[in-house]
Amino acid sequence: MSLFQPSTKAASAVVSEIADTVGASGDSEMLTRSLRSLNAAVEHFNNRSNWNFSLTEQAPITVFAPFSVTGLTASGGAYWVDAPAGHGVKPYDFIGGNYFAMGTRVSSTAVSGFNIFGTVTGLVGTATGSASFTRDMYDLPSNFKAMYSVRTLNNNTTLRQANRRFYDRSVSNEQTTTTPAGYDLFMVGGLGKLRLLPPPASSDTLQVRYYRRMYIPTATGDSTTLDIPQDYEPYLIAWAKWHFLTDKGDGRLEQGKTWYTLGEQGLTMMVKEQNRKPDEDLMMIPGQFNYGNLNDSTTRMIPWEYGY
Repeated sequence: MSLFQPSTKAASAVVSEIADTVGASGDSEMLTRSLRSLNAAVEHFNNRSNWNFSLTEQAPITVFAPFSVTGLTASGGAYWVDAPAGHGVKPYDFIGGNYFAMGTRVSSTAVSGFNIFGTVTGLVGTATGSASFTRDMYDLPSNFKAMYSVRTLNNNTTLRQANRRFYDRSVSNEQTTTTPAGYDLFMVGGLGKLRLLPPPASSDTLQVRYYRRMYIPTATGDSTTLDIPQDYEPYLIAWAKWHFLTDKGDGRLEQGKTWYTLGEQGLTMMVKEQNRKPDEDLMMIPGQFNYGNLNDSTTRMIPWEYGY
């Protein structure tokens, strides 16, 4: 599959082409229905594979070291904590302090303070003091679909995806800060965030590479080009034409079947022709060829003498 020849067809032109299968490219209602069919086709193709043409890289993410905020005022049993302007706290930071249960996180923020999940505990009346904050969750892009790799650049470390259930059943402490060794996608569905495990003890930079979702046109006049390699345009459009004719339901089923066959056969071919990157091949890499870094195949730590 070519990664370097993107489509040159505007979505608006494809919408007209689909509507023209029934000679209605000038009909606004048919164009609207055509757009729905095109979007259905994009979603169908998007869900069939993590396409290599959708590989992309997120802008570098700044990882924050734990920080303290002074001048906090809290009352026992309250959800709200007063804080000075410019406090720097963000939602889902977790708090360390005398009056906060372990693992307490910030739920929302404002200029003058923040809300927490749970309440201020162990405090009678009101007190003013400081607390520490750790940021272990970071936003993923809105078009994120599946992870390719995560690295911390200052530590020059590749992070492994944590097995959430295994991690939960281990004795690892999620509040003790150190150098992150893995990442967790448990909160992607709910929050769109990636969590570092263990939480970072120092500042760093995250490099995230991922598979994005295919772009879905937003209007019949959308000038954005079709989000698929040029060689495979006909299959996506054919599937959209089948959907359009079937949805219209005016007795063009045979015509629709032809487009469906072309679309599905083309999609099957796309999956078979999907080029995998050489580094995704299953193989053993001898430790001496790992550029000096420790990884799953390194031999650096093996005691070759075996005690002899």
